[in-house]
Amino acid sequence: SGRRIARPIVSLAEVARSVGTGATRPEFVDGGVEEVTAVAAALEDADAAVRERQSLIQREKDALQTADRAKDEFIAALSHELRNPLAVLTAASHVLRTATPADPAAGDARDVIERQTRHMSRMIEDLLDVSRIIMGKAHLVFERFDLAQLVTNTVDAWRASGRFADRVVVVDARAAWVLADRTRMEQVIANLFDNAVKFTPSGTRIIVHVGRDGDDASFSVHDDGPGLPPELMAH
Repeated sequence: SGRRIARPIVSLAEVARSVGTGATRPEFVDGGVEEVTAVAAALEDADAAVRERQSLIQREKDALQTADRAKDEFIAALSHELRNPLAVLTAASHVLRTATPADPAAGDARDVIERQTRHMSRMIEDLLDVSRIIMGKAHLVFERFDLAQLVTNTVDAWRASGRFADRVVVVDARAAWVLADRTRMEQVIANLFDNAVKFTPSGTRIIVHVGRDGDDASFSVHDDGPGLPPELMAH
């Protein structure tokens, strides 16, 4: 009788020591003692709960590390984007110092400074928007409007200001009414156009499509740029 109880007790102790360690749980030797068997079952449930909690903690840790890496990459990308207009502003200010006010080069430099300042202001505003979203303070104002008309107007404005440069822009826009924040949609459109111009070689095409896809509106911008590396697509 003593051996019948002793073996399950020793086995139970081994099971208890393995709880929460992550090691393979030893097999419980059931000696037929109801109370010991009940304790072994409780230990198995506890071990499963601890393993699940440890797995959840690890997933949360991995998610935080991923978010931290994404933040670092975003800041690095933003720093790179800000460096470009700063370099242009520096060059333009040098022209203003050396040229007379009536010199056409001075006029061009003033235009460059105005354009690049607007560009930097928009990037900084985008960064502030990210901060507002993270803090849950983003405010959306919904209204009904035709997305095709908004995109068409934006294309016309960009063409008139020369922002497409020598890219050929082909627009296929069909009525697509949406309930959305017009300002945010303008930002989305401008960001996609910015990327298309930035990465599309001179003389190539940018194709803009707006239409309906079932009950949804569809808006896409296709360009002849190199695109994102496959390993960055998930981000």
